[in-house]
Amino acid sequence: MAALKQHLKTNLFTLLLSLVGAITAANYSRLFQHPKPWEIALWVTITFVIFYLTTIFSTQFIRKTSSTIKRRFVYFLYTVTTLLACNLFIFPVTFLLTGHTVENNKHSICCETPLEYGATQYETVKFKLTDGATISGWYIPASTHKNSLIILIHGHYGDRRATGEWAKIFIEAGYGIYIYDLRGHGESEGLLDYVYSDFSKDLLDIRNQLANKYSVKLFGAVGLSMGAHALTNAVGRDGAAFQVAWMDGVWPQGPKDVDVFRPLMLMYLNLDAVTQLIFKNPAPKLKPLFDILTDNKTTKIMVVAAGAEDMESSVVRKISGANSLLTSTWIIPNALHINGISIVPNEYKQKLLDFFKVLQN
Repeated sequence: MAALKQHLKTNLFTLLLSLVGAITAANYSRLFQHPKPWEIALWVTITFVIFYLTTIFSTQFIRKTSSTIKRRFVYFLYTVTTLLACNLFIFPVTFLLTGHTVENNKHSICCETPLEYGATQYETVKFKLTDGATISGWYIPASTHKNSLIILIHGHYGDRRATGEWAKIFIEAGYGIYIYDLRGHGESEGLLDYVYSDFSKDLLDIRNQLANKYSVKLFGAVGLSMGAHALTNAVGRDGAAFQVAWMDGVWPQGPKDVDVFRPLMLMYLNLDAVTQLIFKNPAPKLKPLFDILTDNKTTKIMVVAAGAEDMESSVVRKISGANSLLTSTWIIPNALHINGISIVPNEYKQKLLDFFKVLQN
């Protein structure tokens, strides 16, 4: 015990810096959507061990510095460098190791069909994408607005059933819809080996094949979470593809997308770079949402944010200043990520239907 006390006393700087690193890691857990306790514990433990071992090793050399002033300066420089290194590399890698990647989530779709959403008929429709992957989804024909079609895009680690509440609203209103599984999810093929990908190319491919198959002229879309990013970037790629787009639950695609820069952003925005390094991700670098919405000249857009999610609200506050008369924003008080439809169901439904009236022409 005496030896342990002496060790801790001698390496007080090491212990304090390690605790700072662990506390910082716990703070970064806010990036997760309601992380499990074991995930936070694992992240904090890994960070503490990395800090402790590297600092123990490094302080052996720092103590050999003769001048006290120089030694303090080196300690300060080491602290800043270590924290910066963790922000830019160690935290993102740990983020990956704890499973927060866009993993393959292939599984059968069981025990639920559009009939539960109020549809009287539907068909399973599959499309082969340009890279050979087959996308699977449900097509529900319109009962009233037969000249338009709305595509629903789910989020990370979900499948087409995650858009069921939105499907019910549109089916009841007489719209035709197509609900599909993102690549690597549900019954869709395709490989995923990256954290945050641009699914917009897939979405545009699906949209064009739907237009040819059903002779549809007007398109709308609803994207949830990662699906919202797919939709936003699809608008950025082809402004004429959708007449109206509803994005619920977007996060920043660059520092330009938040109203106030947060230290929390350092790791989040670096995830893409770290993933490129680890997985050699071929996905193109995404434009900031602010730039996409500012450049938009054709698509009517609504961006919805959860009031209880600071990062989402920050994005909406910033992009509300985008120089585009076509962009509207809505922050739902007390809502968590993409659950605004449950917090204010009647208001959400009315806003959604009012926004999509353009497809009734």
